[in-house]
Amino acid sequence: MSEKIAGHVVICTPLYELVPVPSFSSFITAFGSAPKLFGKLGFSSTRGTYLQIARRKIAEDVLNRDKEGPVEFLLWIDSDMVFSVENISMLFLAAKQHNADLMSAFYVTKREPISPVFYFEKNGGYESPKEVDKKYVFEVDGVGFGFLLMKMSALKKVAEKYGVAKAFHVIDPFNGEDLGEDLVFCKLAKKEGLKICVDTNNLVGHWGGTITPDKFFKTQK
Repeated sequence: MSEKIAGHVVICTPLYELVPVPSFSSFITAFGSAPKLFGKLGFSSTRGTYLQIARRKIAEDVLNRDKEGPVEFLLWIDSDMVFSVENISMLFLAAKQHNADLMSAFYVTKREPISPVFYFEKNGGYESPKEVDKKYVFEVDGVGFGFLLMKMSALKKVAEKYGVAKAFHVIDPFNGEDLGEDLVFCKLAKKEGLKICVDTNNLVGHWGGTITPDKFFKTQK
């Protein structure tokens, strides 16, 4: 039997709209392959209009599960992502190789203007790059939670310092700016010295057509 890539993993999926058929198929394939990949797989999900509240409830649920039996990783996958088992494996491999606390695959927005869903701090705010090098893993200041591997230790460190409600809030607790819950968490994580990376070799789809990073790459010179 081949070695598992991780122990106890919880897939975390907030539901805020209908699940597209390609995304549903991706999840079914992932669950079917889970016994070969992980020592134990859990699934945490909640439906809600407000994404930050849904993520908050999921984080609280996983923190409670960790008390019953140690959780090693949270695998955040939004319900409109289109992916393969290979994409999941690549996340774990890249995170291990680069000792990342948060590791994101590369995906883009599903509405125009098409742009990468990872960010660098600039002039007191966050900006998505206009050009991206293919097939690299590099450190960034923020990522979306659409297809993100997070160490349980990272969640615990941020949640214990700031509380789950503040960690998954849309408002920056330091300046009151509306960032969105993903960037607020990343900002707090960076303040705690955690490493956030993106793997541009790991391409996943964002349902809306399906929109893949290839469409973004075609806009580059």
